[in-house]
Amino acid sequence: MNYSFTKIAVVGDNDTCLAFKAIGADTYAAGLDSANKVLKDAASKDYGMIFIAEELAVGVADMLQALKMRLYPAIVVVPSATGTGAGFATELLKKDIERAIGSDAVFGKQ
Repeated sequence: MNYSFTKIAVVGDNDTCLAFKAIGADTYAAGLDSANKVLKDAASKDYGMIFIAEELAVGVADMLQALKMRLYPAIVVVPSATGTGAGFATELLKKDIERAIGSDAVFGKQ
């Protein structure tokens, strides 16, 4: 598969998708019941990066871990417009930073 590093997809609720659509991203509106299928579909295409809304990411955490083991696409969990993810995006970002640099330099713990 030839990944296009400039192609971005967003999986999220309608409000989250609308915000990213304004900057030209391909968007996939999903709910809790369809997030797994929609994310799997988006990950099978040639995106360089996929953003997923936090409240959906909580329900597909196992799939996210499997996708993060692949080189592409890069998966980024973002806080959603509803703000119902309870810090899941921040926690995943913290783990990714620790894995990349070997310490918690951003959040202040080593």
